[in-house]
Amino acid sequence: MEIYKISKILILDGQQRLTSLYQSLYSQNSVRTKSESNKETERYYFISIDRCLDTNEDRYDSVISVPSDKKIKENFDRDVILDLSSTEKEYLYKVFPLNILFGNDLLKWIIGYMNFYKNNEKAIKQLELFKEKVIDTITSYKLPVITLGKETDREAVCKVFENVNTGGVPLTVFELVTASFATYKHGNKYFNLREDLESCKKIIQGCDETLSTDIFSKIDETLFLTTVTLYTSYMDKINGVSSSVSCKKKKMS
Repeated sequence: MEIYKISKILILDGQQRLTSLYQSLYSQNSVRTKSESNKETERYYFISIDRCLDTNEDRYDSVISVPSDKKIKENFDRDVILDLSSTEKEYLYKVFPLNILFGNDLLKWIIGYMNFYKNNEKAIKQLELFKEKVIDTITSYKLPVITLGKETDREAVCKVFENVNTGGVPLTVFELVTASFATYKHGNKYFNLREDLESCKKIIQGCDETLSTDIFSKIDETLFLTTVTLYTSYMDKINGVSSSVSCKKKKMS
């Protein structure tokens, strides 16, 4: 008999960001990501202490991305130009592994670094400055979180989503509605609007039939939702439920 635990707290927005932060700053496994050519790859991330503290450098450029074997190579992988495969080599090249920031190995790494450079006062002071300016700044940062109770109505949830996303990439109406219906159950399963759309598309296109159609080739999620809303709004007017036909966000939700 399988027992499923239902979480009391669900992430409605920011899951990708939290996953990226967890993988790069906490998990000891390599980060699964994609290269500039859109190929799947695995990386570890370090930060150069020298470059990070150099006032003439952009701190963004001090971050070092390395393959899963922690070796940067060139000449068709024949020549290793940077090897960070051991803690001692991290000390030697003065690079800090970002995935120990919030783990139990942070203090151990700092002590090891100080022992490695115990006769180098300049390197020790540099580490102290790095800890103050970078490590402590990141670990003490408070991540803003908006918590909504399960009794919050759908319109309020949509309004919060719209407000918090005005500074970044705005959520589409489809994404807002998907979130609104995420807590609804369809039988024994929570309703997923995106999955439902894909199911509808397969039926309308006749994907399982001998002859299929490309009717959905130029119809995106928002346009589909707009069409459905206009149709239901029109039917409401025909049946005397409403006096006008519209597809405003409130009507969609």
